[in-house]
Amino acid sequence: MNFKNLIKKYSLIYKFISFFINYRWTIRKLFNYKIIDRNYLSFHVDRYSYNEYVGNESISFFNPLPFNDTIPDQIKKYLGKTYELPPSFFNVFEYANLVGPNAVGITKSDNIILDSINGEITLLDASSPREFANRSKLDVENEFDVALTLVSPYNNGYQNNYLHWITEGLFQIEVADHYHKLYGIKPKLIINSNPKNYQVESLQLLGYEPEDCIQWTFSRVIIKKLIVPSMRRVRFDSNEIIFPSAVKWIRNKIISKQNNIDEMNEIPRNIIISRQNTYGRKIINFDDVMILLNNYDFSIYELENMKFSDQIKLFFNANTIIGAHGAGLSNIMFCSKSNILEIFGKPPSSYSEYFRIANMLNLNYGYMFSDYLYDNYEKSPGINYKEHDLLVDIGVLQSIINKYI
Repeated sequence: MNFKNLIKKYSLIYKFISFFINYRWTIRKLFNYKIIDRNYLSFHVDRYSYNEYVGNESISFFNPLPFNDTIPDQIKKYLGKTYELPPSFFNVFEYANLVGPNAVGITKSDNIILDSINGEITLLDASSPREFANRSKLDVENEFDVALTLVSPYNNGYQNNYLHWITEGLFQIEVADHYHKLYGIKPKLIINSNPKNYQVESLQLLGYEPEDCIQWTFSRVIIKKLIVPSMRRVRFDSNEIIFPSAVKWIRNKIISKQNNIDEMNEIPRNIIISRQNTYGRKIINFDDVMILLNNYDFSIYELENMKFSDQIKLFFNANTIIGAHGAGLSNIMFCSKSNILEIFGKPPSSYSEYFRIANMLNLNYGYMFSDYLYDNYEKSPGINYKEHDLLVDIGVLQSIINKYI
């Protein structure tokens, strides 16, 4: 184990050393100094070419399917409430900088544009503060005319996350389209280097070919007109609500680009999403689960081995979808009339994204909890979550399936 990894293993030591190295940035963050967030931009519409493209909206949440005696806190806290969501807008910053591995947006007067980094100030800590807080010390490596960045800590040259790609990447394409219609200029999309196949294909379905994209391999560039959309989610206390209009836009846009999407051919109606060859949340007794599900004509799919377009067609045509909590369930955005069964082990209390998305689209959503084992994983420092595998109760699963089918 090298010194860097050793330090990271002991999170308190790691945090102390990080504070010492980046103390100027830590103080700046503490006082929110020269950091432009959504609230600032919505109250200063006379600055930075404010453009509103979706008005206020609201969302309420209804009960999941009654397969359990109790409703967990991560779902219960949304029930019986109506959330009022602010308008969606974008700004255009002239001669802005993009800096560091996550392409943090910085105005020409050195203000950090928070929505260029997913709107979360804590994510700036993972975005090389020494670079973006001292951008004048970096050489300008390139200059582009009109662009919008999809790079983030979740999708950069080092890691990729399917859920974040859709909800914090592809959602922004609505703004690129809107800008194109308003001004007749198609913005370039700045994306992570070495994009995954699903990233390339999803952009193509939305009308953006590889030549319309710039892969981020820079430390600093200047954008003559940097388009920054407000994030399509807002935080209420500890709850983050995705905008229903964004979910419906991406769903309708993607489905409209799919040829013969409702032609079944050999696509099964009942599917289980397998994580047996991915990291975390494998089903330990998967063979036993499949002995049961085979009686109900379920087919196994590993989404990581499928084309993006095939995943869309699979979910669109499915009657019943079963899967352990994971990013692949993002595809329920493309379902038509489906039953969703999400299997949890021990997730953090905030993991209810797919319950909320199912609500927005009037899908039947249910869940079950399973036993879990940590045997194959170590806890990552600084992260309040430890990966685990699942041990599904076959009797409980059969009872639920009998109510679905």
